[in-house]
Amino acid sequence: MMTTLEQRLHEEYPDGVIRNISENKELYYQIRKVLPYVQFPSVKSYLRSLGFVIERESQDELRKEIERELSELFPDGIVESRIILGTPLYTKMRKYNTEGLKMNELFERFGYEYSKQSGESQYDYFTLQKLSQEYIPSQRDIVRLLDINRGTINNIVHGKVNPKSSGASWQITFLEDFEEELLMKCILEKSYMVTDGNIRLSIHNNGMGKVAIVIKSGDTIRVLFNEDVPEYLRRHMDRQGLTYLYDYEKEFLSSCNIISILGKNYIQTENGIAAKWNSVKGRGMRARDLSEEDYFKLVGVYGTRPYDFSDEAIIEVLSRNADEDGTVAQTDKEICALNRHFRHYRFEMMDPDYQQFDNWEEYIESFGFHMRGVHAFTPEVSARIRKRVDERNARILENHVVSEKRRMVYIPSRSNTYRKLYNACRTRGFSNLSEYISYLGYQMCTARRENGNIVIAS
Repeated sequence: MMTTLEQRLHEEYPDGVIRNISENKELYYQIRKVLPYVQFPSVKSYLRSLGFVIERESQDELRKEIERELSELFPDGIVESRIILGTPLYTKMRKYNTEGLKMNELFERFGYEYSKQSGESQYDYFTLQKLSQEYIPSQRDIVRLLDINRGTINNIVHGKVNPKSSGASWQITFLEDFEEELLMKCILEKSYMVTDGNIRLSIHNNGMGKVAIVIKSGDTIRVLFNEDVPEYLRRHMDRQGLTYLYDYEKEFLSSCNIISILGKNYIQTENGIAAKWNSVKGRGMRARDLSEEDYFKLVGVYGTRPYDFSDEAIIEVLSRNADEDGTVAQTDKEICALNRHFRHYRFEMMDPDYQQFDNWEEYIESFGFHMRGVHAFTPEVSARIRKRVDERNARILENHVVSEKRRMVYIPSRSNTYRKLYNACRTRGFSNLSEYISYLGYQMCTARRENGNIVIAS
């Protein structure tokens, strides 16, 4: 069955041929919003998967448009400043420039002379300073990223040049279609940089949620700062950690096994992992001037713990020792070990996550199981347990949202999250997991595999 968006596309383009989809602003924006969920890197690849044919504007037509606009801007054949071009014409020239020519060479190709004004620099001093002060503190990284001389960067960053001599304007307020496609590809690959021919797009953050997008194509540089990044793109980057994790933090966390303990993420303890984590954590705290508690909240990881203490492992233990009705006996060897674990963190370590439970029975109840031989809880205590379990599960679902507008979540049936929610669903008496998820305020959706891609469907 076709989605509403697919039906709209077939109505707009009944012959199955699409040319310049970006001119249909409303429809184009809707496609952009669903790309991360349907797992396609670009609008074109998504449209082709639906069977549409994409026709490209020919180079001859593009050249005629550029020639006409250049003649209107520079009737004497002399280009005094490329800033006058404006974004639309600049984009057309870059699209036409398949050979990777420099801008002065490209102007000559069209029969124009590029006459740089006296004292004019090819750099945007204001943008360079902002990048250095807020997003890329290392001059070495700026040199590598923008291919600019180290001495030039040093003079600009330390204010040794006259800002009025800037001859370029790198800052932009929106992304072109192909740039947004590159950014989406970067997000899907969970990477900070992606290249396409001679175009390189990179994501830089200040470690606290603000980002800058830098696009370099030949000798042309474009920078989109945080305030101009579309909100839906920033949300997708945020989910991947691209807005607040530094590259070394993301690389380290990606190499770790993350386990959940009472709804919080921890790094699974392995040989040498604790020392590495302390090094990464210390570096990240110093860079942001954060306390350990605030750092944990920012990165969403609260330290290292053994797998035996994870929610998944505890559910496995309880499941092995439970009757059909989810009842476990206090005398079982594994249950006794679990009790010692609870008492250690609840009473000796004074861990606040464990102190939320008044007793051992409440802790077991939170996983959807019951202790044999324990008197029934009072209605007030039972209600309090249900509330805690529901709040924890609702927080878990927030990390699985695939459509914020419809509050849709996708949970693979073989995942630990599915097992955890299913136990709670069974204990609460709901007929199925979808019904329980609806009770928590979300809508469960399914997925199918098409052409090697996972496609989310309601």
